[in-house]
Amino acid sequence: MANAVPSANVSDPNRVTLLDLRKDVVSMIQGGEDPRLLDQAGKAINSAIHMLNSHDWHWNLKSQTIVSVSGDSGVDYTIQDSVKRPRMLIPLDSDGWECGKLGYLEPKEFMETYTSNDNGSPQAYTIFSRHNFGTLSLSHRPTTEWVSSFPSMRFWYWAYVRELDALTDTLDTPSQFIPVVTWYAKAQMAIHSGEARFADMARREWRDALKQLKFDDLDRQTDISYDSPFEYAAQRIYRY
Repeated sequence: MANAVPSANVSDPNRVTLLDLRKDVVSMIQGGEDPRLLDQAGKAINSAIHMLNSHDWHWNLKSQTIVSVSGDSGVDYTIQDSVKRPRMLIPLDSDGWECGKLGYLEPKEFMETYTSNDNGSPQAYTIFSRHNFGTLSLSHRPTTEWVSSFPSMRFWYWAYVRELDALTDTLDTPSQFIPVVTWYAKAQMAIHSGEARFADMARREWRDALKQLKFDDLDRQTDISYDSPFEYAAQRIYRY
Protein backbone atom coordinates (compact mmCIF):
# COMPACT_ATOMS: atom_id res chain seq x y z
CA MET A 1 0.00 0.00 0.00
CA ALA A 2 1.34 3.41 -0.95
CA ASN A 3 1.60 6.28 1.51
CA ALA A 4 0.60 9.92 1.26
CA VAL A 5 2.60 12.87 2.56
CA PRO A 6 0.62 15.39 4.66
CA SER A 7 0.81 19.09 3.92
CA ALA A 8 1.56 21.73 6.50
CA ASN A 9 -1.47 22.86 8.49
CA VAL A 10 -3.12 25.83 6.84
CA SER A 11 -4.45 27.30 10.10
CA ASP A 12 -2.68 29.53 12.59
CA PRO A 13 -1.46 27.43 15.52
CA ASN A 14 -2.25 28.59 19.03
CA ARG A 15 -0.20 27.67 22.04
CA VAL A 16 -3.08 27.46 24.49
CA THR A 17 -2.86 24.16 26.35
CA LEU A 18 -5.61 22.04 27.87
CA LEU A 19 -4.17 23.00 31.26
CA ASP A 20 -4.74 26.69 30.49
CA LEU A 21 -8.22 26.10 29.08
CA ARG A 22 -9.35 24.07 32.09
CA LYS A 23 -8.22 26.77 34.52
CA ASP A 24 -10.00 29.44 32.49
CA VAL A 25 -13.24 27.45 32.43
CA VAL A 26 -13.19 26.63 36.15
CA SER A 27 -12.51 30.28 37.03
CA MET A 28 -16.06 31.03 35.83
CA ILE A 29 -17.46 29.34 38.94
CA GLN A 30 -14.44 30.14 41.15
CA GLY A 31 -13.49 26.49 41.27
CA GLY A 32 -9.84 27.13 41.98
CA GLU A 33 -7.69 23.98 41.79
CA ASP A 34 -10.45 21.50 42.58
CA PRO A 35 -9.37 18.37 40.64
CA ARG A 36 -12.95 17.18 40.18
CA LEU A 37 -14.02 20.47 38.62
CA LEU A 38 -10.90 20.64 36.47
CA ASP A 39 -11.65 17.14 35.16
CA GLN A 40 -15.24 18.16 34.38
CA ALA A 41 -13.95 21.25 32.60
CA GLY A 42 -11.73 19.10 30.40
CA LYS A 43 -14.72 16.97 29.42
CA ALA A 44 -16.78 20.07 28.68
CA ILE A 45 -13.99 21.44 26.48
CA ASN A 46 -13.85 18.23 24.45
CA SER A 47 -17.64 18.24 24.23
CA ALA A 48 -17.41 21.67 22.59
CA ILE A 49 -14.76 20.45 20.15
CA HIS A 50 -16.90 17.42 19.31
CA MET A 51 -19.87 19.69 18.60
CA LEU A 52 -17.83 21.99 16.36
CA ASN A 53 -16.50 18.99 14.42
CA SER A 54 -20.01 18.51 13.04
CA HIS A 55 -19.22 21.29 10.57
CA ASP A 56 -16.72 21.37 7.69
CA TRP A 57 -14.61 24.43 8.44
CA HIS A 58 -12.85 26.15 5.57
CA TRP A 59 -9.80 26.87 7.71
CA ASN A 60 -9.46 23.17 8.47
CA LEU A 61 -9.23 22.14 4.82
CA LYS A 62 -5.94 20.28 4.35
CA SER A 63 -4.16 18.33 1.64
CA GLN A 64 -1.89 15.36 1.17
CA THR A 65 0.45 14.70 -1.71
CA ILE A 66 0.10 11.14 -2.96
CA VAL A 67 2.87 9.58 -5.03
CA SER A 68 1.24 7.59 -7.84
CA VAL A 69 2.19 3.92 -8.14
CA SER A 70 1.34 1.59 -11.02
CA GLY A 71 -0.14 -1.91 -10.82
CA ASP A 72 -1.53 -3.66 -7.75
CA SER A 73 0.42 -1.45 -5.33
CA GLY A 74 -1.18 1.66 -6.78
CA VAL A 75 -4.81 0.90 -5.93
CA ASP A 76 -4.81 1.65 -2.18
CA TYR A 77 -3.15 4.55 -0.38
CA THR A 78 -2.86 5.21 3.35
CA ILE A 79 -4.30 8.55 4.43
CA GLN A 80 -4.11 10.54 7.64
CA ASP A 81 -6.36 9.55 10.55
CA SER A 82 -7.51 13.18 10.81
CA VAL A 83 -9.53 12.88 7.57
CA LYS A 84 -13.15 13.81 8.29
CA ARG A 85 -14.59 14.16 4.80
CA PRO A 86 -13.00 14.15 1.32
CA ARG A 87 -13.12 17.28 -0.82
CA MET A 88 -11.35 16.28 -4.05
CA LEU A 89 -8.53 14.22 -5.57
CA ILE A 90 -6.53 15.94 -8.31
CA PRO A 91 -3.95 14.26 -10.59
CA LEU A 92 -0.78 16.33 -11.00
CA ASP A 93 1.50 16.29 -14.02
CA SER A 94 5.29 16.13 -13.82
CA ASP A 95 5.42 19.92 -13.37
CA GLY A 96 2.93 19.82 -10.51
CA TRP A 97 0.06 21.31 -12.52
CA GLU A 98 -3.46 20.19 -11.67
CA CYS A 99 -5.11 18.10 -14.39
CA GLY A 100 -8.82 17.69 -13.74
CA LYS A 101 -10.06 15.66 -10.79
CA LEU A 102 -11.28 12.17 -9.95
CA GLY A 103 -14.85 11.79 -8.79
CA TYR A 104 -15.63 10.55 -5.29
CA LEU A 105 -18.08 7.70 -4.67
CA GLU A 106 -19.33 6.40 -1.37
CA PRO A 107 -17.95 2.89 -0.67
CA LYS A 108 -21.21 1.07 -1.43
CA GLU A 109 -21.68 2.78 -4.80
CA PHE A 110 -17.97 2.42 -5.55
CA MET A 111 -18.03 -1.34 -5.00
CA GLU A 112 -21.18 -1.71 -7.11
CA THR A 113 -19.72 0.38 -9.96
CA TYR A 114 -16.19 -1.02 -10.00
CA THR A 115 -16.49 -4.74 -9.33
CA SER A 116 -12.80 -5.38 -10.06
CA ASN A 117 -9.70 -3.23 -10.18
CA ASP A 118 -8.81 -3.49 -13.86
CA ASN A 119 -5.69 -1.94 -15.31
CA GLY A 120 -6.34 1.48 -16.75
CA SER A 121 -6.76 5.16 -15.98
CA PRO A 122 -8.43 5.77 -12.61
CA GLN A 123 -11.83 7.42 -12.98
CA ALA A 124 -12.99 7.63 -9.37
CA TYR A 125 -11.95 6.99 -5.77
CA THR A 126 -13.45 6.18 -2.39
CA ILE A 127 -12.34 5.99 1.24
CA PHE A 128 -12.78 2.77 3.19
CA SER A 129 -12.97 2.70 6.99
CA ARG A 130 -11.28 6.04 7.54
CA HIS A 131 -11.98 5.73 11.28
CA ASN A 132 -10.02 2.46 11.46
CA PHE A 133 -7.17 2.20 8.96
CA GLY A 134 -7.89 5.03 6.51
CA THR A 135 -7.54 3.80 2.93
CA LEU A 136 -8.07 5.82 -0.23
CA SER A 137 -8.80 3.42 -3.10
CA LEU A 138 -8.72 4.09 -6.85
CA SER A 139 -11.16 2.57 -9.33
CA HIS A 140 -8.39 1.09 -11.52
CA ARG A 141 -4.85 -0.18 -11.18
CA PRO A 142 -2.90 2.73 -12.68
CA THR A 143 -0.94 1.84 -15.80
CA THR A 144 2.69 2.85 -16.17
CA GLU A 145 1.58 5.30 -18.86
CA TRP A 146 -0.90 6.95 -16.50
CA VAL A 147 1.67 7.17 -13.72
CA SER A 148 4.18 8.64 -16.16
CA SER A 149 1.64 11.36 -17.06
CA PHE A 150 0.50 11.91 -13.46
CA PRO A 151 3.32 10.97 -11.06
CA SER A 152 1.45 12.39 -8.09
CA MET A 153 -2.01 13.40 -6.85
CA ARG A 154 -3.25 16.01 -4.42
CA PHE A 155 -5.92 14.87 -1.95
CA TRP A 156 -7.93 17.68 -0.35
CA TYR A 157 -10.01 16.90 2.72
CA TRP A 158 -11.71 18.44 5.71
CA ALA A 159 -9.96 17.45 8.91
CA TYR A 160 -11.14 16.87 12.45
CA VAL A 161 -10.06 19.21 15.20
CA ARG A 162 -8.44 16.79 17.60
CA GLU A 163 -9.80 16.55 21.10
CA LEU A 164 -7.38 17.33 23.92
CA ASP A 165 -6.16 14.48 26.13
CA ALA A 166 -2.86 15.46 27.75
CA LEU A 167 -2.63 18.68 29.75
CA THR A 168 0.04 19.91 27.35
CA ASP A 169 -2.12 19.33 24.24
CA THR A 170 -2.89 22.52 22.31
CA LEU A 171 -5.67 23.63 19.99
CA ASP A 172 -4.26 23.97 16.49
CA THR A 173 -6.97 26.32 15.28
CA PRO A 174 -7.58 29.98 14.45
CA SER A 175 -7.89 32.18 17.52
CA GLN A 176 -11.65 32.65 16.95
CA PHE A 177 -12.17 28.98 17.75
CA ILE A 178 -10.96 29.26 21.35
CA PRO A 179 -13.70 31.49 22.85
CA VAL A 180 -16.38 29.29 21.28
CA VAL A 181 -14.87 26.29 23.06
CA THR A 182 -14.31 28.00 26.39
CA TRP A 183 -17.68 29.78 26.63
CA TYR A 184 -19.50 26.57 25.72
CA ALA A 185 -17.57 24.74 28.44
CA LYS A 186 -18.18 27.56 30.94
CA ALA A 187 -21.92 27.43 30.26
CA GLN A 188 -21.93 23.68 30.85
CA MET A 189 -19.97 24.03 34.08
CA ALA A 190 -22.22 26.82 35.36
CA ILE A 191 -25.36 24.80 34.52
CA HIS A 192 -24.16 21.75 36.42
CA SER A 193 -23.03 23.89 39.34
CA GLY A 194 -26.43 25.57 39.62
CA GLU A 195 -25.01 29.02 38.83
CA ALA A 196 -27.92 30.29 36.73
CA ARG A 197 -26.61 33.86 36.45
CA PHE A 198 -23.20 32.71 35.19
CA ALA A 199 -24.83 30.17 32.86
CA ASP A 200 -26.97 32.84 31.18
CA MET A 201 -23.98 35.11 30.67
CA ALA A 202 -21.83 32.27 29.30
CA ARG A 203 -24.57 31.22 26.87
CA ARG A 204 -24.80 34.75 25.48
CA GLU A 205 -21.04 34.97 25.09
CA TRP A 206 -20.96 31.53 23.44
CA ARG A 207 -23.57 32.47 20.87
CA ASP A 208 -21.76 35.72 20.05
CA ALA A 209 -18.43 33.91 19.68
CA LEU A 210 -20.04 31.22 17.54
CA LYS A 211 -21.65 33.83 15.31
CA GLN A 212 -18.26 35.48 14.80
CA LEU A 213 -16.59 32.15 14.04
CA LYS A 214 -19.24 31.31 11.44
CA PHE A 215 -18.92 34.77 9.91
CA ASP A 216 -15.14 34.47 9.65
CA ASP A 217 -15.36 31.08 7.95
CA LEU A 218 -15.57 32.33 4.38
CA ASP A 219 -15.88 29.07 2.47
CA ARG A 220 -19.18 29.24 0.59
CA GLN A 221 -18.56 25.97 -1.25
CA THR A 222 -19.50 23.63 1.58
CA ASP A 223 -22.69 21.63 1.24
CA ILE A 224 -23.37 21.51 4.97
CA SER A 225 -25.91 23.89 6.47
CA TYR A 226 -24.28 26.60 8.56
CA ASP A 227 -27.05 26.45 11.13
CA SER A 228 -28.05 22.85 11.72
CA PRO A 229 -25.27 21.60 14.05
CA PHE A 230 -25.31 24.79 16.07
CA GLU A 231 -29.08 24.95 16.43
CA TYR A 232 -28.89 21.44 17.84
CA ALA A 233 -26.17 22.51 20.27
CA ALA A 234 -28.18 25.56 21.25
CA GLN A 235 -31.20 23.42 22.03
CA ARG A 236 -29.05 21.19 24.22
CA ILE A 237 -27.52 24.04 26.17
CA TYR A 238 -30.73 26.06 26.53
CA ARG A 239 -32.93 23.26 27.78
CA TYR A 240 -31.60 23.62 31.35
